Amino acid sequence: MIRLISVLLFLVGTLVADTSIKLEKGWQFIGFPSNINDTSAFNNANVDIIWGYDAKTQAWLGFSPSLETSEKITSKGHKTLNDIQAWQGVWIHNKRDWSLTLKETTSPDANISLSQGWNLISLPTDMTISPTLFKDDIVWKYTNKAWQLFNQNRANTDIAPPISKIESAEAIWVKSERTHTISLGAESSALHTFDSKSAMQAYIKEMALESYIPRFYDYGEIAVTDDVALATGAPEAVNDGATAKKAEDATGTNLQESDVDESDILIHDGEHIFFYDRAKNTINITNFVNLVAAQPSAITPITLPANTLLQAMFINGEKLIMISNEQRYYYLEKVLGVVADETSMPAPIKEEQETFSVEIFSISDINNIEKLSKTTIDGNFNNSRIVDTDLYVISQFSPRLTIKYPRIYIDTKKCEDEVTTMLAYEDGRYVPECGGQYYDNGRYYRYDYSKPSITDSYLIPTINKGEKDLITHDTFYAPNKLNQFPTITTISKFDITTNSFEKSVSTAGYTNKLYASSKNIYLTSVHYPYYYDFRNFHEREMIYKFSIGDDFDYKAKGFVDGTMLNQFSMSEKDDILRVATTSGQGWRGDTVNSVFTLSENDAKLEIIGTLTGLGKTGERIRGVRFLGDRAYVVTFMQKDPLYTIDMSDTSNPQKVGELEINGFSSYIHPVDENFILTLGRDATDVGQVAGFIVQLFDVSDFSAPSLADIKRYSINQYGFDAEQTPQAFIYRNSDKLFGITYHDRDSSMMDILQVNTETAQIDEIDQVAITSNSYDNRGIIFDLNSRIYSTLFSGDLVNTKELGAAQ
Repeated sequence: MIRLISVLLFLVGTLVADTSIKLEKGWQFIGFPSNINDTSAFNNANVDIIWGYDAKTQAWLGFSPSLETSEKITSKGHKTLNDIQAWQGVWIHNKRDWSLTLKETTSPDANISLSQGWNLISLPTDMTISPTLFKDDIVWKYTNKAWQLFNQNRANTDIAPPISKIESAEAIWVKSERTHTISLGAESSALHTFDSKSAMQAYIKEMALESYIPRFYDYGEIAVTDDVALATGAPEAVNDGATAKKAEDATGTNLQESDVDESDILIHDGEHIFFYDRAKNTINITNFVNLVAAQPSAITPITLPANTLLQAMFINGEKLIMISNEQRYYYLEKVLGVVADETSMPAPIKEEQETFSVEIFSISDINNIEKLSKTTIDGNFNNSRIVDTDLYVISQFSPRLTIKYPRIYIDTKKCEDEVTTMLAYEDGRYVPECGGQYYDNGRYYRYDYSKPSITDSYLIPTINKGEKDLITHDTFYAPNKLNQFPTITTISKFDITTNSFEKSVSTAGYTNKLYASSKNIYLTSVHYPYYYDFRNFHEREMIYKFSIGDDFDYKAKGFVDGTMLNQFSMSEKDDILRVATTSGQGWRGDTVNSVFTLSENDAKLEIIGTLTGLGKTGERIRGVRFLGDRAYVVTFMQKDPLYTIDMSDTSNPQKVGELEINGFSSYIHPVDENFILTLGRDATDVGQVAGFIVQLFDVSDFSAPSLADIKRYSINQYGFDAEQTPQAFIYRNSDKLFGITYHDRDSSMMDILQVNTETAQIDEIDQVAITSNSYDNRGIIFDLNSRIYSTLFSGDLVNTKELGAAQ
């Protein structure tokens, strides 16, 4: 048994790691995930002999600390093994148990060079991979005193059991038909599908097992119900004598891309308005006539079950789409399902996964809303978009295992008291004989996590509580690397015209951000590099590209250095993805702010253009927006440099202008080719944040942006809702009226302002207020019967004001 233990020390933001490999008495077939430049580390009484293999000459190499044994090696015509590289596997015979401490590891981007014929190798970094990394090569692995085989070109169960995974510090034999090099970084992260459901399940099980940490949960229990209470038999809407029932020029959901719909908690179809009251868990329904008549709640609300929480809401034609998480909890004894005994410890599996539902309703008759379909999906809802009549739902599922671990009883005086337990950390190394110990009936023991026994598993998310699998082996894309965040991210496509689920595409790993154009969806992950190689951690974000529409499928992936701020950090134009990131930490003064352009090529998102060096020492990106061939990037630590960037040459983005002022902008909104509007924070000359600001910038001279106007707000710490939720910002292009919601003591406020491009000013028009503690605030501006109105919604409270005559 090989035990590789890493001790991680965080010192002044620097990651330092030692690796200790436990070597046991007898023969071992192992590798070392670090270069050993000479064999002096083995020149001790613990080692009898070491054999390596030179793949180029197909010859054995030997070493022994014993002079007599060394002479026997050379007398047989074998060359001396002088060093052991991280990619090199060896046979080692130990006279007794001992530990070898390695001071460093190699880069995850290291290569594995294979010669034609037999190769004795090991992984040159701390990683666990699927044997599919080796594709057409034949792989033999010796573990637990038995051989395992990988040969994807034919079934091999009649020869030896298949290899499920290859770990760091394990040596393997690889027979290759040709001389070639495997780029560990590129090949281990490359995504592939599977030949069968069983192969996919085996991968998911190993991925979950590789990252599983036992935890116990103690939940209460609540009732679970299924359906919403529909608005039927509702009273007729009030008509105050107005001639029009439909509003004109009404603001809708604030969208990043005009042809990609995003969800919100307030939506309308031009006549009826649906808004969510989180406190009462209802969707209230009204219409524009009722708003003007000050009777905003005339139509019976839709009441959601007590165990659900609305996550997204859309209107598409005469269809209402609701996505809700369904929360389920269970008592501890129902979670465990098995009683711990004296020899093992069970890790729990929940009886049922978290689920969410996608419901589609007909709202053609507002007084008789009809549910057309309900689809329940295992996992947690993450995000959604609608393009044309296609709904794309992003969800995440965590595979579950029930595992029993055997006890190892410890016979050592080191573990007799708490003091020596603390001393188990010796010379920066973790000594497993004492660490993680338990005490029972006069004996110390620990659990052997290297020998899990899986008694139950829940590996694949399903639709409608097991009716069918959500993911399929030919649309589940996974990397060869197994030790990563144990999550499955899925994009599910629904056809709104037929009210039905169509297809899903999935990938292994957790994703953080979503950007969607009318052609593609991009998902990003900051976790993947972290789990990829902790010791040589390099801050970067992975991007997965999926095409949508008729050609809905995974297309490509790529990395960018640093991490993105939010969805506005990405934009697509003419099939080129533009990305803005920040690397480093402000408090260390090593931040790097960059803009990248990426193009799809052979399943890879390749960087074709880079602009770096934005911002001063320690500054991070606080706001970003790509608009056509222009980009705006705001960095901040003490001052706010607003950068204007020319994106017209995708291979060479250029900074063309810069404006330094106090504070920073966190949300940027286009006005026209000459102006942009921003929301953000005010600050003093030394960078102390003080209040909130709305700013108008003149960018008519793109190389010399200037501040045209500014409005300052002294409000509480929560600030503008749109800073965290862009949908809370409302803007009307026709007359440049806009509304910002915020909180002032116990009130929810919406200020109505207007951009005057003639005077280059922000004019204050009116204010709408509601005495409310709700933070789910939305506003709307609309025309009805030649009058302009603005309405603020806050939970179940509504306030409407007339602003004047429509233009």
